[in-house]
Formats: sequence, C-alpha cells, structure tokens
Amino acid sequence: MDTPGGKMMLKCHASIVRIEPRGKRVGVAVKITESTLEPVKQCERQTAG
Repeated sequence: MDTPGGKMMLKCHASIVRIEPRGKRVGVAVKITESTLEPVKQCERQTAG
C-alpha cells in the first residue's frame, strides 16, 4: 500500500468463515481478528514485487 510517508504492509490474523467453489478457483471469506500496519523495509520492497 502506497502512502505519502512510504509503502506500508498490512499484516493480519483471520478466521475463515466461508469457502465457495468458483470453477478452478476458491473464494474465501474471512473475519480479521487482529491487524497491524507496518512500514515496508528496503529489503522487503525488493522481494514484494
């Protein structure tokens, strides 16, 4: 996620509440139980894409 202060990464823990087959793919609904927003370090920026 790009912000004026630099790139940020959302890290979270979640519980799966529903799974839906969608052809060759699977849809997943989750309930986020915990989350943090952290600045992306230089080495993570190179590997993140």
